[in-house]
Amino acid sequence: MSEELVTCVVCKRKFMWSYEKQRDYRAKKYDPPKRCPTCASHARYDHPPRARAAKRSAPVWHSAALGDSTPMPQPTPTSPRPSVRNPTYVIYGLAILILVIAALIVLFWMLGG
Repeated sequence: MSEELVTCVVCKRKFMWSYEKQRDYRAKKYDPPKRCPTCASHARYDHPPRARAAKRSAPVWHSAALGDSTPMPQPTPTSPRPSVRNPTYVIYGLAILILVIAALIVLFWMLGG
């Protein structure tokens, strides 16, 4: 096995595919590269995975009771933890802070200092 010249499908330039890279690709069972390193980095950073995933259409949920023919509204995901901006949690946080400060004041007073 030796180094290979591969033609980029984007810019049509030839680039060297080293023996080490070939060995790594085969070990991970990847296909040979189609883009040169420059075009590959542009493709990776111009279109991050989240942007591509957002373009996909969301699955349509069907009702088994209606014979899987009527699309049902998709359930909205709920957050697993409460929002920090919720006023209730802000008030609880301030109350705990006041209790901690009061406890420290009492502790220093009892120690005489």
